[in-house]
Amino acid sequence: METPALVPSPGVDRHIEAFAVGEGPLGYLATSPEYHMKRLLAAGAGAIYQLTRAYRQEERGHLHNPEFTILEWYRPGWEYPQLMDEVELLLTALAAAGGPGGILAAGPYERLTVRQAFLRTAGVDPHRATVANLRGAAASAGTPPGLADEDRDGWLAYLQAAVVEPGLGTERPVFLHLYPADQCALARIRPGDPPLAERFELYAGGIELANGFTELTDSAEQRRRVRAENAVRASEGRPTFPEDEEFLAALDSMPPSAGVALGVDRIVMILLGLACIDDCMAFAGALG
Repeated sequence: METPALVPSPGVDRHIEAFAVGEGPLGYLATSPEYHMKRLLAAGAGAIYQLTRAYRQEERGHLHNPEFTILEWYRPGWEYPQLMDEVELLLTALAAAGGPGGILAAGPYERLTVRQAFLRTAGVDPHRATVANLRGAAASAGTPPGLADEDRDGWLAYLQAAVVEPGLGTERPVFLHLYPADQCALARIRPGDPPLAERFELYAGGIELANGFTELTDSAEQRRRVRAENAVRASEGRPTFPEDEEFLAALDSMPPSAGVALGVDRIVMILLGLACIDDCMAFAGALG
């Protein structure tokens, strides 16, 4: 499938910044094709994929470029564990096809719940820890600027990025799955104590390569989450984004599905044994 690069809403996520285009603004450069692909699922498209460019305002570094390539696909009738299997099959096949292959060839990939990974690496339970616990576990990494002392979601995300992730997948890739419910803007929540988001991420050599879900198909719940994310953005003095009414209306007609997005440039980095994302882009840093 091919979906628009210029969209009415880039998706609302407190951790992702979008490029606004034109006056008003006219629209936004897509941070991912997710909203439009879910509208296609709701229209009966069946299993679909897209290889496309995505755009995010992020600090440039050896793993980040404002414009990058994303491979995203959806499987109606699937749940996220089936997608983990398929992602592993794809990446091990790529690693076997030629070139160094690197760590992606080192199967079978490990699978850890987020709770297991946090307990192993940071010594806290992400589902039960207080903000004070999270701040204490993150102390060795320093205090991030602009993060409020009582922002539990922010401290949880910071602890994962600064303490947990760097040690993931050093010997073989690892899937993290079953996230805290407040760490997922678009995933289905599994009821229980604690409730768990049916989400996974794949890491290799401490680098995030993929993010997937069993998809939320409840428009009212999705709208509640969008508004909650926008409220956080507003409280932090950052721009809020429009609610995409066509996307929200389509969710109630969308079949139960699982979807995943892979960062293609990072995968190429690992397959070719490169140290920087710039090394696998012809015009990296075109914006400076």
